[in-house]
Parts: sequence; C-alpha cells; structure tokens
Amino acid sequence: RWITAFENHHRFFEFVGKQMIALGYLPLFLPFFLLIRSDGQGLLWIFFLLAVTYAGDTGAYYVGRAIGRHKLASFISPQKTVEGSLGGLAANVLVAWGFRQVFFPQYTASSLMLLGLLAGAVGQIGDLVESILKRIARVKDSGNLFPGHGGFLDRVDSLLLTAPLVYFFLIFFRA
Repeated sequence: RWITAFENHHRFFEFVGKQMIALGYLPLFLPFFLLIRSDGQGLLWIFFLLAVTYAGDTGAYYVGRAIGRHKLASFISPQKTVEGSLGGLAANVLVAWGFRQVFFPQYTASSLMLLGLLAGAVGQIGDLVESILKRIARVKDSGNLFPGHGGFLDRVDSLLLTAPLVYFFLIFFRA
C-alpha cells in the first residue's frame, strides 16, 4: 500500500539520493565547529570564521553589484560574477589580516592572509555546492527563516566547508 505513494516510482532512486545528500551534508561538517571551539582560543577562531566568511559574502555582493560584468557560473548561480568573487576574496584577506593584527599576533600575516584567501575560495565553492543542491531539489530558497537571504543553508553553506579548513589550519600551523 505505501508503494502507491510513489507516483513517480521511476524516480525513486533520484528521490532517495537527494535525501541521502541532505542527511549527510550537515552532520558531516557541523562537528568541526565543536572541534574548533575546543581550542584554547576557539571562540576567537569561531569569530574569525564567521567574520571572514561573511565579509567575503558581503564583499562579493557589493563589488558584484557595482562592477560585476562577467558571469562566474551562470548555469549554477546566475547572479554571481567574477568581479564579485574577486571582491569577496579581497574582503576575506583584509578581515583575516585585521584578525592577525588584533587577535592573533603569534601568527605571521602571510599565514593568516593565506588562510583568509583559502577560506574565501572554499566558502565560494560551498555556496556554489549549495546552489547545485537547491537546483537538484528544484527550490529557490532553502527556507524562509532569514527573509531575503535564501534560508538557513544559504547563511551557513560557506561556513560548512570553511570550518574544516580552519580546524586543520589550527592542527597543522599551531603558533
């Protein structure tokens, strides 16, 4: 009887595949926040992660709106531009440099700026991955918790992939 609920039974594996991606996406990456927090300066590193990631999102948005002409990946996310992407990366590096100056003087400026640049690049990839997942699921927004921001996943998509990067930076480049 329950099988009749699947009107499009020929798309059963597509449906199950989408559910498996959704079940694995958050639990795979969220624990890195706990791992980062367990560091002696964990709260500052979480703040670093949030500030660098959101500065990149903000920089990309404003630079892209102001001077964006060349599409980055129009088939995935039609509004993103190369200029916006570069503006976001510049904001990532600038905020990382600021954190080095104020909170993490024990690290070299180049190491924190490189971390900011990598976090920005990985964050942009995370944003595009989430856009792909939304396209697969055929939804525009991942929810309406944050009106105008596309939903909860749109707010954390970049963070989910940058958290492991910051964690491994802490492990391998401890000052």
